[in-house]
Amino acid sequence: ALSPHQDLGDFSPALVVGSNAQAGFLADSLESLGAKVSRLSWQHDFASLGKDHGYRSLIFVWPGPDRDPGLISQAMLALRQLGPKLKGMVGVTSLGGSFSYPRGDGAAPSGNPASAALSGLVKTAAREWPEVRARVIDLPLAAHEAHIPGIQERVGELLFAKGPVEVGLTGGDRTVRPALVPFRLPSGHPGAPPLSPGDTLVATGGGRGVTSVILLELARLYRPKVVILGRTPLGPPEPAWLKGLNTEKGIVRAIHKATSGVLKPLELKARAALTMRARELRNTLSALDDLGCEAEYLGGDFLDPVFLEETLRAVRTKHGPIKGLLHGAGVISDKPILEKDPGDFRRVFDTKVGLASRLLEAFQDEPLGLIVFMSSTTARLGRDGQGDYAAANEVLNKMAWDEAENRPDAKVLSIMWGPWDGGMVDEGLAKKFLSEGIGLIAPDSGAKAFASLMGLPKGHPAELLLLGYGTDLGRVLAADLAKGANPAQGYPALRAKSQGSRG
Repeated sequence: ALSPHQDLGDFSPALVVGSNAQAGFLADSLESLGAKVSRLSWQHDFASLGKDHGYRSLIFVWPGPDRDPGLISQAMLALRQLGPKLKGMVGVTSLGGSFSYPRGDGAAPSGNPASAALSGLVKTAAREWPEVRARVIDLPLAAHEAHIPGIQERVGELLFAKGPVEVGLTGGDRTVRPALVPFRLPSGHPGAPPLSPGDTLVATGGGRGVTSVILLELARLYRPKVVILGRTPLGPPEPAWLKGLNTEKGIVRAIHKATSGVLKPLELKARAALTMRARELRNTLSALDDLGCEAEYLGGDFLDPVFLEETLRAVRTKHGPIKGLLHGAGVISDKPILEKDPGDFRRVFDTKVGLASRLLEAFQDEPLGLIVFMSSTTARLGRDGQGDYAAANEVLNKMAWDEAENRPDAKVLSIMWGPWDGGMVDEGLAKKFLSEGIGLIAPDSGAKAFASLMGLPKGHPAELLLLGYGTDLGRVLAADLAKGANPAQGYPALRAKSQGSRG
C-alpha cells in the first residue's frame, strides 16, 4: 500500500539524471505536481555542481538496456556531491518491474541486471542518511523508452510516497515489492549433479577465505579439475625460518630479522600479509590434491581483459571445455559515501561485476552446468560504508536470474551469505554483527548448507540469503527498516511458500 505524496515542497528543486524518455516523463510529472526540475545526463561532471547546488532531491533513471558499469560510479559521485542537502533520493531500475523475480503470473521478466546497482547503492545511502526518504522503483525495460499505460502516470506520484523502499510497477495498477520468504534446505541430493568427475571448474577467489571452503565442498561432492584464478602471487616455497609461525606479529618479527631491519614497518606488514595469503592458498591446493582433484593456480591481474582472455585460452587448451564457474573474487574498501574514493569504488565494483561479466561473455559458448556467485546480505539489507559492495552484489543476484533464464540446462545460484566466523570478519566486526542480532556462519555449517543447495533441482531459486544460526531475523529486519527511509511502515510478516516456488 502506497500513499502518493502530493506536497513536494520538501523535495523541490529536483535533479533528474537521465536522457531517455522515462527521465522526460518523470521530469514532466514532477513539474505538473509543482516541483522545480533540472535534468542532467549520466555523463555530467557532478563535481562541478558545487556544494551550494540547492537540490533537495536526486532521481537516477537508468538508461534502459545500457549495461555500462561506469554508470554506477557516476551515481556514487552525484550522491557524494549532493547527499548532505538531500531530502529524497530515488533510483529507477529496469529489471522487468518485479526486480528480476518471476512474477505470480508465471512470466519471467526480461530486464537489465546492471541497473540493480542503483538498488544496492540507494539502500546503502538510506542507511547512512536515515533522514532522507529513499525509494527504488523498478520498471519494465520498454517503459524507459515508450509510454506504457498505468506506469508513467504513477511513477511521479510514488517517487517520495510513504511506503516500502523498493516498489515495482509491471503495468496497470499492479505494484510489486520484494519480501524475504522462508526456504527449507533439502536433505539428500535429489537433483542431477551439475558437474561430473574430471569436469573443469574455474574459480575466482577460491584459493582463500570463505570461497575456498565452498570450493573444497564442490571438490568433495564432484571431484572436478580445478583452475583457480587469483591476484595473490604464489611465489617460491616458504623459507625454513618461517616454519611454525602462524601469527602476523611472529611473521613480521622473523622477516625483520631475516632482512636485517632494512624494511619499514608498513613494508614488513605487507610482506607478512602476502606470506599468510600465499600459505592459505597452498593449503587449499594441498587439500584439493588430498581430495583427488587435479588443481592449478594462476595468478595475475584478471581485471585486465587481455590477460584474462589469454589465460582462459590457455586453460581451454590444457583442460578442455569449461563446465563450471565459481565466482568468489571480491575486495572491500569500506567508507561512507561522502568519503568514498572513486578509484576504490570502481575496484570493488569491477572485481565483482566486471570480472563476472567478462567471464560469462567468455563462457557463452561453453557447456556450463554450474554457475555460483558468492554474493552478500549487504545487497539485500544494505550496510553503512558498503555502497560499492552492495551495488556490486545486487548486480550479481540479478545476473543469476538472467543466466538461469538463458541457460536452462545449468544450475545457477547467487548466494547472499551473511558474515562468516573468520575470514574478513575479525573479532571486533564479529561483536558488531552479534550486537545487531546477526549470527555468524561457522565454516562447517556453511559448507553443509552449500552441499544442500547443490541438491536442489535446476529451476529452483537463483537468489538465496543465508544467515548464521542464532540470527534474530525479526530484529534484523526491524533494524533495516528503522535505518531506512520509511520507519512508519510495518515490515510484512514472512510468508511461507511452497518448495517449488522460484520466488
